[in-house]
Amino acid sequence: MDFLVLGSLTITYQGQSTAPSAAKDRAFLGELLAHPGELVSTEHLANALWPDRLPADPANAVQVRASRLRALLRSITAPAEAEPVLYSRSGGYGLNLGETGTDLSRLQEALSLADHAETHEAAAKALREGLALWRGEPFSDVPQTPCVLEQVAHAQELRLSAMEAYAEVSLSGAGIPATMVADLVALANRNPLREPLHHQLMRVLHATGRSAEALTLYERLRRTLRDELGTDPRPELRGLHQEILAAGPDSPDPAVLTQESGSAVPSHARDGKREAGSRESGAGPEDGEDGTSRKGEGGTSPEGGDGEGGILREDDDREEGTPQEDGDGQGGAHREGGDGEAGVPQAVGRRGPGLLGSRARRTALAVAIACLAAIGVYLWLGRPVQSPPESHLVRPIPGDKSRLAKDVTYPDGSTVRVGEKFVKTWQLDNVGTVPWRDRFLYRQWPWDGEDLCQTERSVRLPDTDPGGSALVSVEVQAPKEPTRCKVYWKMVDRDGNHYMPQLSGIFFDVTVVP
Repeated sequence: MDFLVLGSLTITYQGQSTAPSAAKDRAFLGELLAHPGELVSTEHLANALWPDRLPADPANAVQVRASRLRALLRSITAPAEAEPVLYSRSGGYGLNLGETGTDLSRLQEALSLADHAETHEAAAKALREGLALWRGEPFSDVPQTPCVLEQVAHAQELRLSAMEAYAEVSLSGAGIPATMVADLVALANRNPLREPLHHQLMRVLHATGRSAEALTLYERLRRTLRDELGTDPRPELRGLHQEILAAGPDSPDPAVLTQESGSAVPSHARDGKREAGSRESGAGPEDGEDGTSRKGEGGTSPEGGDGEGGILREDDDREEGTPQEDGDGQGGAHREGGDGEAGVPQAVGRRGPGLLGSRARRTALAVAIACLAAIGVYLWLGRPVQSPPESHLVRPIPGDKSRLAKDVTYPDGSTVRVGEKFVKTWQLDNVGTVPWRDRFLYRQWPWDGEDLCQTERSVRLPDTDPGGSALVSVEVQAPKEPTRCKVYWKMVDRDGNHYMPQLSGIFFDVTVVP
């Protein structure tokens, strides 16, 4: 017999399942499951079930709940097998969970198996099976006693640890599942201060070619830690941030990833074959369609593109300062026959006296300028949005409350085809005292990626008075590969400030199939 608590309370036995229907019955079973392997006193059970006012005969009232649970257990198994599960001894009750136990204990066992696994694949399999046990908020339909809440927190911590470990073994060679980014993002949104989780999400984003999003995530975490705790990210996160910056704006190719220093890096960067002058955008007249520089008229292949900002080149052995002959320069570089403005000359001369008289100096200068260019690209991609005045950030507004009434279309768990277009609609109720005016639902990060459902960034929420309801819809384009799409949305004003930052938001959750 198996007791499931990672979601709503459920009892299963040989393919059959049941659950207590009355709240007090669920409270009785939940309290016993919150003390696995222990004898729980009748007095404790009575106080947990009736915290405000005890019945006239507490012991008899608890005995009634025990009898109801025994009857429920006998409904899915033979009486002889049901009797030993719930036992009573002097002054208390307990559950004999046997070898199967609960799904919570199996999740904990999966973590232990992964810790002692001999291969990354074996560890990934154990963690994947453990994480699959999660059906929703633990003990979701059980009255929240202090002991139950302690088990809920324990279960949530186990899930976070398992997900972080799963990301680690996936990056170490087991392979990154298609749904890992979405799963990590959902957890990161719910745990905005958990640094190890953000660390793994940044690594996965970088390894899957989404380095710009990894940098944006770091900046968001840095601001959150500063605003909430007055601290900076831990050294491991800062080091990863610098590593992604050093890799440049180019996204790693997930097909050629290797493992170095505990994080994924492109093998061409490891081998020193990355082009130092690759540009973020735009191919000039002398550039190929992919933005990399072609050979000049003299037939010499440049090592770095004719990048903007006057990045120096070392193309051939002409005298220093000799005009370049292969087209129009950008960033103020002077070239023969080009339209470049006077500025920094291109370094194309022979080795000789002066600033670039030695190859070592030329190399050092080129590296320094490349680093500055990478920092500039990062600042352009991940520049923080200026925060509005503090007076605008007093949120939530007192009396401002919302409730998700129902999923009008495509309830959670719905299936859609790859590439399918569909419209997700929610009904939101204004259950507070504040009118909703000029509000929007804003999609939570991440926004872009081939493995994600594509939507608008924001949709307008109809103006709604207290006590009213609003239907809000968003058009969705499913990805072209099978995956799971779980996308969160939060209510914001026109400037993007959250109205209810304490809430995790609403979401749609669909499975994309071939």
